[in-house]
Formats: sequence, C-alpha cells, structure tokens
Amino acid sequence: MVAAQDPHAELLHRFRRYLEMEEGRSPRTAKEYLMDAGLFARWFRERHGRPPRFEEVGSQHIRAFLASREVSPYRAGRVLASLRKLFRYLAEVEGLPLLKDPTEGVKRPKLPRRLPVYLTPPEVARLLQAAYQNRSPRVALRDWALLAFLYGTGLRLSEALALTYADLTYQDGIPHAIRVQGKGGKERVVVLSPTAQRALHQWLKHRNLEGHPTSPYIWSHTSGPNRGKPFSPGQWRLW
Repeated sequence: MVAAQDPHAELLHRFRRYLEMEEGRSPRTAKEYLMDAGLFARWFRERHGRPPRFEEVGSQHIRAFLASREVSPYRAGRVLASLRKLFRYLAEVEGLPLLKDPTEGVKRPKLPRRLPVYLTPPEVARLLQAAYQNRSPRVALRDWALLAFLYGTGLRLSEALALTYADLTYQDGIPHAIRVQGKGGKERVVVLSPTAQRALHQWLKHRNLEGHPTSPYIWSHTSGPNRGKPFSPGQWRLW
C-alpha cells in the first residue's frame, strides 16, 4: 500500500516552484521562505496538536508565533515577510478561501539603526597590498584585481562574480561601464572609476590570455578542473 503524500509538502513544493519560476527568486531565497513556512507549521502543530489549516490561521497566530521566536528583529522581520508571501500565494495562486491575510496589520519589528562601517583609504591600501603579496603571482593578481574592482564599483561580491563579457562597455579599448543585475532582477549601469578600470583591465589581460576561450564569465577560473567556470561567492577565499 502506497502512503498518501503530505498535502502540506505538496503545497510547499508548488510554492517553491512559483518563487523560482514565476518570481525569479534564487534557490537560496526560495529555500529560506520554505524554511520559515515550515517553522510556522511545526509551531502550530505543537501548540494545537494538529497541522494548520491555512484558511483558519489568523493574525493572533502570527503574532503568537513571532513572540515565541527568540530571534533578532531582523530575523523576525524576515520570517514575517516569508509568511506574508506564503499567504498571498495561497490566496492569489492556489485560490484558498482565506477570510483575510493573517499577516495584514502585523507590523515588522523595528530594526536598530546602524551606521555603515567604511574602510579608511589607508586600510584599503593595506588590504590591497596584502592581497598582492600572495606567493602565487596568479592568485595575487586575482585577489588584488577583484578587491580593487569591488572597492572601485561598490558592487556586491555576488554581483561582480556574475558579470559576463556581454555586460561590459568599452571606450577607447578600455572598460568603461558595466551592466549589473541586482536584487529582484533590477538592472543598473555602473560607470567604472579609475581604480575599477585599472583593476579590470589588468585582470582581463590575464583572463584573455589564460582563461577558457568560450567562457562568458569575467571572473572565472583560469586553470585547473574548474577552468572557465565562474568563481562562487560561497567558495571564495582570499587567503
């Protein structure tokens, strides 16, 4: 006899597919949404002795769940955003007859205001110098060029590593600007500063000489079994 599948598991699987395919969310973001939804379902089951029927969930359940979580305001805000996305999906895509969005009226936790921390020019200079002193000339060039490029553009690491040659604009044979795909699929054009131009120009000379000739990625491995593949933000190690 084949056991029936958990209807909640099937629903959450469709939710994940919706996030990735229709909203263009990354697999990591979709996984975080599902993890938060799973935490809420587990909390409801432990509190009420049965799985939740989403149609009966009210704002009092959402508030009680958030209050039970001993997490930072930032983390609590992300959980609330995940549940809000889930219940809107249930109503608008799955067509569940929700009486009301239970997250409506539940305020996001107030985040403490923190001033951004910037490196001073001398600190940046020391960082770049340290990167350039690697024993391997290839690694030294890679680390120095990427650090200087990030400093000169203000890009996130993931944004920089996703760049391809098609995103580059040249002027008089020198990289002039880049088209960047940011969060939520938003595009912007960044004109390169002299620091970023110099770093990218030096890297591309090495990349075009030793890199995989058909790889579209700018910041990609130039040797070894991963030659031609882009560097991974999660695997990136400077030292």
